[in-house]
Amino acid sequence: MNEIQDPLNHKFPPEIVSHIFTLFLPQVPPLHIRDKIQKEWTAPLFLGAICRKWRYIAWSTPRLWTTVVVHVSSRTAKQLGISLPQLVTEWLGRSGVLPLTIQFSAARLRERKLEEGYDEVKSLTCLIIDILNRHSERWKNMDLDFDVDTYTQKFHGSSELSNLRHLSFNDAVSGLDLPPWLTEIRPTYLTLLSFHLSFTRFNVSWNNITHIILQYTDAITCVDVAKKAHRLQVFRLCAICTSPEEQIYVHRPSLRSLEFDEQSCPLPVPVAQIIDYMELPCLEEWSYMGKLWRIPLVSLLSLLDRSSCHLKVVKISALDPSCIDDFRAFLEAIPSLEHLSFSLGQSNSQSTLNNILDRLCNAPPSSTSTTESASQLLPHMRTIDIGANSVPFSWNRVPAIFRSPNRGSLSMKFAFLNIHTERIEDVVAHQLVQLVDEGRNLCITSKGVKELDFIQELRECVVRSEWYEI
Repeated sequence: MNEIQDPLNHKFPPEIVSHIFTLFLPQVPPLHIRDKIQKEWTAPLFLGAICRKWRYIAWSTPRLWTTVVVHVSSRTAKQLGISLPQLVTEWLGRSGVLPLTIQFSAARLRERKLEEGYDEVKSLTCLIIDILNRHSERWKNMDLDFDVDTYTQKFHGSSELSNLRHLSFNDAVSGLDLPPWLTEIRPTYLTLLSFHLSFTRFNVSWNNITHIILQYTDAITCVDVAKKAHRLQVFRLCAICTSPEEQIYVHRPSLRSLEFDEQSCPLPVPVAQIIDYMELPCLEEWSYMGKLWRIPLVSLLSLLDRSSCHLKVVKISALDPSCIDDFRAFLEAIPSLEHLSFSLGQSNSQSTLNNILDRLCNAPPSSTSTTESASQLLPHMRTIDIGANSVPFSWNRVPAIFRSPNRGSLSMKFAFLNIHTERIEDVVAHQLVQLVDEGRNLCITSKGVKELDFIQELRECVVRSEWYEI
């Protein structure tokens, strides 16, 4: 860009341009949820490469340089060598005295000591760690992915780590003693991704921790961690294996969000085995993400009864269609629910959810059974989000829900892989379009070859139908 023609330099003072630059920075995702190091962290360098004026402003804006992303591998060692420590030093220097977010990963070395480049990788990694140690008083978020046994001892704080709030380990800790800095920190967010992590030796200040993510561990460890973290508010469990031993109840009055994620686990998460030992009176959000799930109804109802909690948010992916009756019983037990999001796994019939939708609009159940109550289900519901391969209900239920009492402000979103306009009666199609025209919050999308706005498709069908009638 020609510096003379740059509108930013002529229309705004440097302080405003500096703020615009900070808004340009993308959010760098955590190491454990991405497959490879992305280029988000290079944004400050990109800004400095535009022109001399931009470079001066970018170099003089400490907020642009507070996120440090470093990955050391044999390729890095060959291409950058000694220039990488120099780049990290300059980067940290430009961040001034602001708190730092550090993402540091290094190639696994345990079983690669005989490979070419092993010594170079280890030497370069130790150099980077020494540089980071000089700024330990500014560590705020630490995301570490390397051989813990090899490098953890290299980390040491040059002063008290009072600013450290978020700590993430993406590797196993074995039998080695932990360095002093790990036994003195007081983070509030803790992510531990390991099969072999020894929590008896991981002596952080558990009383400070409010958010925990555990992955690749067992049910006993999950319950033990919940015992230690008295102020726990959000508990996310990923790829948890079963444990045969019995546990005692864990009462956690501050925990408000419990999440299970088995997307990366070859075996089902033992949900029942974990919640059977928990008492969570303030639980507001329940989330299950992963494979086909059969609801542990007895354990869930027992948790609700034991905790006397008031769930407001439920998120479930890949619900087993054969468990719809249990799902309905679960919903009936949580009248406080405000936000519901779920998707159905595998195939599903069109009438699968009709009964639940009938109850939402206080209409008589479609079943011929006379023993079922016709009372309105989930009276405080504000948003419903449903996904499936094909439409698992009759479309005439949707207008009926919006026309029922207390449902005028409801938000409904549907996302299906296959939807066919010809399977919807003209009257129902007109009603769905009319709901949107009235300002009702209704969104229907078809995610086939490309994502389509199904309401727009219906609108075109209604127009064609009216034209034919004329």
